[in-house]
Amino acid sequence: MVFDRAHAILFDAFQGLGSRPQFFMEVLGNALSPLSGLSIRFEPAVQMAARQRLADDEAQMELAYLGLKPLDQAVLWRLLEQGQRFVPTMAMHCGFYQEKSGASVQRLKSTKRLGVPAPRHAGFGMEIGA
Repeated sequence: MVFDRAHAILFDAFQGLGSRPQFFMEVLGNALSPLSGLSIRFEPAVQMAARQRLADDEAQMELAYLGLKPLDQAVLWRLLEQGQRFVPTMAMHCGFYQEKSGASVQRLKSTKRLGVPAPRHAGFGMEIGA
């Protein structure tokens, strides 16, 4: 498919929003609004609005992250680092959680904090000390 410049700009805006249609439709709707007061061409306005929407989304995520308790931040950090390989209750993560949260971490309590069902055999859970 061959894109002209206008299509390429819109496609870039869509990709810049992580190829998320809901964000792209929001940006398009805002740019098409009679209240938008566009003073530039539609396509660059959509691209600018997409960049602003992404910046707003990142700021909101940062605020949500900073609102988490230290252990929850450490768990999220490890999850984002490891992606699909992430298993929150692995013993190897206890040191990471402890380093990042500043709290002593054992398996049973950490498992409870993560909403993981209680294990059926001994030695699997994590506990979080003060």
